[in-house]
Amino acid sequence: ETYGIKPERPARLYILDTGIDSRHEDLPSSATNKPDKQGHGTHCAGVAAAITNNRLGVASMSPGKDWIEVYGIQVIGDVGFGTQKSIIDGIILAADQGADVISMSLGGITNQEREKTYNEAVKYANATLDAARYSPANSENVITVASVNENLAKSGFSNHLQNITLGISAPGERILSTTPGNTYTAYNGTSMSTPQVAGLIAV
Repeated sequence: ETYGIKPERPARLYILDTGIDSRHEDLPSSATNKPDKQGHGTHCAGVAAAITNNRLGVASMSPGKDWIEVYGIQVIGDVGFGTQKSIIDGIILAADQGADVISMSLGGITNQEREKTYNEAVKYANATLDAARYSPANSENVITVASVNENLAKSGFSNHLQNITLGISAPGERILSTTPGNTYTAYNGTSMSTPQVAGLIAV
């Protein structure tokens, strides 16, 4: 219970990335996955759901350790690259395992065929949820997150959101978070903005 508020149940947050170091001291005990040789997935997991008010490391949008269960699916290899198939398979696996929120800090050049495939995967993920508990969703129901700096100006490495229906911004520069081996590192990127929004949605 936090600030007199208790979640009905923990949200199931899936990080589709390079893996998660589930032994990190500042991540919820639910964090599970293969070792993260890259560190990117562990960093994203900490931004989204690091344990708040435990006198260790960093804090996240999650007000307590019982609010979010973190699950990792490795869709990006140890050298930092993934395939469309691995990402689509990860979305489907997360949906089949009951994901409430899927966070993906990744992207690549698009074309019509890729867009169609991703739209179908997102449609599948949305269809596995209880529609009665959520606002109506359509097949394009993806929230796109841009990065801003401490002055709320768009980061130079971030795309803009002018033509995105579900667009939002979050801090993405010098974001300190968990990295493998009980370490903490500051990263820059929309990869850091996205899990902040995912963590807040999970709460």
